[in-house]
Amino acid sequence: MPTGKRLIVWAEPGQETLVREAIDRSGLTLAAVGSEEPSAAAGLSRSLAVEPAGNLRSAIQRTDVDLLWLATARPMDSSQRRLLRETGLPTASCQPIPATCQEVLADPAEARTARFVPLFRQSPGFSTACEALAEFGPPQTAALHLASGPGQGTLLARLFDALDLFRGLLGEAQTMDAALAAAQGRVPETLGAMKGHMTLNTRFPGGGCGCALVSDAGGGWCRRLTLLGSGGRLQIEDRGFLWTSPDGRTIDSHRQEQLSPGELVGLQLRRLLGHPPTGEPTEPASAYPTILAMCETALLSCRTGQTESPAKLREMLSRP
Repeated sequence: MPTGKRLIVWAEPGQETLVREAIDRSGLTLAAVGSEEPSAAAGLSRSLAVEPAGNLRSAIQRTDVDLLWLATARPMDSSQRRLLRETGLPTASCQPIPATCQEVLADPAEARTARFVPLFRQSPGFSTACEALAEFGPPQTAALHLASGPGQGTLLARLFDALDLFRGLLGEAQTMDAALAAAQGRVPETLGAMKGHMTLNTRFPGGGCGCALVSDAGGGWCRRLTLLGSGGRLQIEDRGFLWTSPDGRTIDSHRQEQLSPGELVGLQLRRLLGHPPTGEPTEPASAYPTILAMCETALLSCRTGQTESPAKLREMLSRP
């Protein structure tokens, strides 16, 4: 465990359990907690028995902390993001920052603002499946279910996590067809405003395909992946994996304790401070615009009711 490391958390009411579990698992010391609303910050401070952090700008510039964790879904403005990069304070966020592809295309440095947590492909279960994945061979089909409950993240967070995983396994999607079970039948204009449940069907280079169900109101935390290919069936969850041959034999499996969302965040906070588990995959900043373009293409498909292309969306966003 890291010793003597301190962090500031920016959170919202209702995220106290997430924060407590993350702190316990990471071994870090919570130095302060903040929120956009002073009353919310005061309530979080009392609940977590730690000092309030003041405003975000002052929190970013503190020299007595080692890490900033943005548990909240509230967006950072461009000046705050720039200040954060200039200070060099390691930062984790439960929401993609920034949340639009156009901002990253305009300034590639934006992709290095914060590390998204918790990524499914950096979970203990996925890490233990890395060797099996290599032997399984290229997947032909992927089916993914990601869901969360109150205080555990937004629909955008679940979509970003899903498409990060798809990109890593199958590449950038060629086409995407998505539908959103939106509140009051309306599809929002921005990724951050999405709520509810989304289904997604994708085609990838080389004939691969994938489907996903993502939700921020899915009855609690769930991350489950099924891959099909010449190697048979490989099922991966946060807690382990099961590899079954085409004729139904168990080839390999691993199962461990089920971690809560906060505990999964805590493990990845440790990773940010130089304590990654052996064999854990990396998250290159260069992949960020590709993943965000796929997210925005999914939203565009929800709005148009048509199949859309991430490459065409990126081309459109790149025009002067």
